[in-house]
Amino acid sequence: MGSWHADKIGCRSSSRRSYALKEADTDPSSDDEILHVEDDAVQRAAVRRILTREGFRVVGVESAEEAFEFFRERHATGGSAAFPSVVLMDVGLPGASGLEAVRTLRQAYPDAVLPVIMITATDDEGVLCEALGAGCSDYTVKPLLRQSLLARIRVQLHVRDVWRFQLASRESEGLLKQILPQSIIARLLRGESRISDALPEVSVLFTEIVGFEGLQSSCGVKDTIKVLNRMFRAFDDLTDLHRVYKVETVGDTYMCVAGHEKNNNDDNVNQVERLVTLARDLLKASARIRLPSGEPLQLRVGIHTGPAYSGVVGHKCPRFCFFGDTVNTASRMKSTSDPGCVQLSDSSYQRLVHERKPTIPVLMCNTPHSPALNTKDNNKTGPLVVDDGPLLLPGFHTQCMGYRPIKGKGLMRTWMLHPVPQTVVTAATAAASPFLATSRRGTASSYM
Repeated sequence: MGSWHADKIGCRSSSRRSYALKEADTDPSSDDEILHVEDDAVQRAAVRRILTREGFRVVGVESAEEAFEFFRERHATGGSAAFPSVVLMDVGLPGASGLEAVRTLRQAYPDAVLPVIMITATDDEGVLCEALGAGCSDYTVKPLLRQSLLARIRVQLHVRDVWRFQLASRESEGLLKQILPQSIIARLLRGESRISDALPEVSVLFTEIVGFEGLQSSCGVKDTIKVLNRMFRAFDDLTDLHRVYKVETVGDTYMCVAGHEKNNNDDNVNQVERLVTLARDLLKASARIRLPSGEPLQLRVGIHTGPAYSGVVGHKCPRFCFFGDTVNTASRMKSTSDPGCVQLSDSSYQRLVHERKPTIPVLMCNTPHSPALNTKDNNKTGPLVVDDGPLLLPGFHTQCMGYRPIKGKGLMRTWMLHPVPQTVVTAATAAASPFLATSRRGTASSYM
C-alpha cells in the first residue's frame, strides 16, 4: 500500500465525481449524516438500508481517495461543521487502507469533532489496537449486526454532543473571563442570579488623555480610534501584569480597581501600591505612543480609596460595575490631576503609608490652596518632613498638594506623584519596594 499524507486530501478522483448524488439519502428530516467508506457495493447497500430506516442520511464512497475528496469539499464550503456526524471506515480499502485514511484525516483536521468507527474482518487484538492508535473512536467486526452497529453509532453521537458542549462551555467561559472576575463567574455558575456586594474598601484608578477633544478634531476619527486601540491594548496587558481588574473604557477614559475580591487576601494586600505601580507603567506606555503630529500621548491619572458597591448589571452583555462616591471621587482625582502625573486622594495615600514603611522625606511644593505646613519658610520648595510621615515611591516624586477645591467634594487633601527621569532613581530606591521587585522580576533599572 502507498504512503498517504494530509495533502492527499486535495486529490481529485475523476472517475467518481458524482458519488454523493449516487449514494446519498437526502431525507431532509435527518440531522445526522453518516459517511460509509467501503469498496464492497453490497456492504454499502446493506448498511445504507439499516441506517436510513433509523432516520440517518448516508453517503457511501468506495475508497480513501474519495473520502479525502469528500472532506476537502465539505471543509471548503462549511469548515469542520459541515463534516458528517460519524464515519464508518472499512480497514481493507483499495489504495490507502482505512488505517492510513484515518491517520490522514486526524492529521489534516486535528480540531474537528469527527467520530470514526473502524470496520474490520477480524477481531485480532493487534489490528484493533492499531485501529485505536490510528485515531479511531471505536471498532466493529464483520459481519455487521444491526443492533450492535446502531448502538455504537448512537454512543459516538452522544460522545460528540458532550464534546461539543464542553468546547462551547470553554468558549463561553473564556468570554466571561474577559468581562467578569473569576469569583463572580463562579457565583453565576452556582446559580446566583442577582449579584450585588457592599465592599468596605476598594481602590479605583481612572485615566484620561490630556487634550482628547483637540485630538479628535486634529487627527480625525479613524486615527483617533487607532491611537485608542493601541493605548488600551497596552493598558490591558499591564493590568494583567499588576493583577488589577479592568472595569471599562468609555471614550478615552480607562477605569480599573483593586481590592474588590472580598475573599481574596492577595487582592487586598498592597492594593494602592499595585495601582500606583500600574499608573507609573501606564504613563510610560502612553508616552511611547506617538500622535500623527509626532507628539507623545499624555495622560492624567487619579486614584481614590474608599467603600463602594459592586454588582453584575444586565443579562445580554453582562457587566461587572462599581457604584458609589468612591468611584466619583476617583474620577475627580483624575480630572484635577496635573498632566503626566498621578493624583492620590488622602485616603489612598494613607492606605499606601499603611502598606509601606516610611523611608525618606517626600518632596513638598506649596500651592495657593495649601495650608501652612510644618516648615520654616512656606514660600520655599524643598524636601520637607510632614506630620503624616514621609514616603518613598520608586519612579515618583511625591508632592503634598494641601487642601484643594474638588468639584462636588469641597476641599480635599491630595497628593501628586510626579514621574522622575530614569537616571534620577537609584537601585536602592527601586529596592525599597519589595512588591515592585516581585511583580516586575527585573533589575533596578527596569523599574523606572
